[in-house]
Order: sequence, then structure tokens, then C-alpha cells
Amino acid sequence: MLQLHLENAGFVDVQVSSFKQPFGPWANDRRMKHIGAMVLLMAETGLEAYGMAPFTRVLDMPQAEAMKLCRDGVIAVKNKNHHMYSYL
Repeated sequence: MLQLHLENAGFVDVQVSSFKQPFGPWANDRRMKHIGAMVLLMAETGLEAYGMAPFTRVLDMPQAEAMKLCRDGVIAVKNKNHHMYSYL
């Protein structure tokens, strides 16, 4: 989809790459383990920062409930039994 928009804007030779990003240092590969540790650090601070506004303003969730949901998200990301990842 992004490639189509860029080509319609006049760009040529557009290449789209996708990279796997683990959440936490659970990966076997040393490089991916390091990337996962950095993503986990970001998630520990970012989940609350990015979650509170939509939970409280859009969903009208009480602040205490929204904070608990954010904390539960951090706990889930830290759980080494959950091998979460995303594609960039």
C-alpha cells in the first residue's frame, strides 16, 4: 500500500522492506536479542505514554483502570513465555 502511494506521488524504484522486531530478549540470535531488549525498554515507558490518552479521552475509561491496563501490558511484554514480535 505504501509503495503504491509513493509511486503515485512520482517516486521511482520504490522498494519496501519488512523487518521482524521482537519484544524482549527472548530471541536466539544475538542481534535480535539486543534489538528485543531495546524494544522492551521502550515498551516499559511507551505503553503508558501512548495508552493513557486514548483510553481516558476516547474510550472514557477511568484513569485508574487505564493505568492498570497499561501496567498489565508491560507485565505481558516482560513475560519471557510470550514471544511477541512485530514487523516494521
